[in-house]
Amino acid sequence: MKRTVGMVIPTWGNECGIAEYTKDLIYSVNDGSVKFRILNSIHDNFASMVVKNKIDIVHFQHEYSLYPIDLLNKVMRDLKFLRIPIITTLHTWSQKSDLTMHNKTIARKSTKIIVHSDKMKELCIQGGFPPEKMMVIPMGCRTYPLQPMEKIREENHIDGHPAIGFLGFPFPHKGIDSLIDALKQLKITFPNLKGYFLSHYPNYLNEHHPYYPFLQKLKSEFSRKSHLIWIKDYLPDTQIVNFLHGMDVNILPYKNHHQQGTSAAVKMLLAAKRPIITTDYLYFADLNEEVYKITGDNVDEIIKALHKTLLNKELQERLIKKGNSFLQTRSWEEIGKLYEDLYEQFVPSSYNKIGFRKD
Repeated sequence: MKRTVGMVIPTWGNECGIAEYTKDLIYSVNDGSVKFRILNSIHDNFASMVVKNKIDIVHFQHEYSLYPIDLLNKVMRDLKFLRIPIITTLHTWSQKSDLTMHNKTIARKSTKIIVHSDKMKELCIQGGFPPEKMMVIPMGCRTYPLQPMEKIREENHIDGHPAIGFLGFPFPHKGIDSLIDALKQLKITFPNLKGYFLSHYPNYLNEHHPYYPFLQKLKSEFSRKSHLIWIKDYLPDTQIVNFLHGMDVNILPYKNHHQQGTSAAVKMLLAAKRPIITTDYLYFADLNEEVYKITGDNVDEIIKALHKTLLNKELQERLIKKGNSFLQTRSWEEIGKLYEDLYEQFVPSSYNKIGFRKD
């Protein structure tokens, strides 16, 4: 019997990794038993709208900034009262005091709570989430057709030897400033080195945003250093992956942050099939031998990791081989089956005249 899933994603259609993830999820569920309805906002009459549209399951894509807590609490309370199953995917995790109510609301009112790694599941349970509600569904991976590296480098004017790649928004916790300092020192060993930063800054990052001063600092850094190439365009995924395929090494030196979640950016780096370096934080807890992890995010650690990876061909080949295997086992085709099985647990039920389920 066909189920209608109300997919709640406030950033749908925007420049947002969670929106891109949700789009991939929807496209991967194709067994015909599920119909999706995009719900890009919540409001006081949300539950009534769900009943009116005969939605069987409500699936929240959650990040703390996406939902006002008082409204989220009311909406989830109303849905639970109507016995409508609530699935919540936690894209970030935090135990900051001002976010405690988000965690309590999700823990108490969700029917199932999805995270992307065993480590995040462990943290949630330690934070008071009911173990029986927790479920790990890994983040899916896509593959892309790749052009020959020589062609990519020529067409994109990539002339760094070595070429070091980075992907992500220009936010402080992404470690861009530490990577800039590391590349400056590495130029002593590798005089022709260049760093290529695919770092688009979203439209909402205006002069009132708390990250705006950091952005201005980055602009100054890039303007003074010719070996740093800042690519600010919001590029199509295929173009991003092919550009990263033209790198010698790609790196995500993320810093510890009060909110952490499983990285979607590293899945694109994996698709580029080049050696990858990351920090050993929750962002990358779903990866093991597929990336070279550094224990800290300081400049010296980044320098040592880049130096070792660039000079060790055996390490490079091993990382690429492990990464290719990860792409196959975590393909969206495989992840889509897990969501199909999850949604199938909830049997569609009809509503009576006042909106309560007959079951």
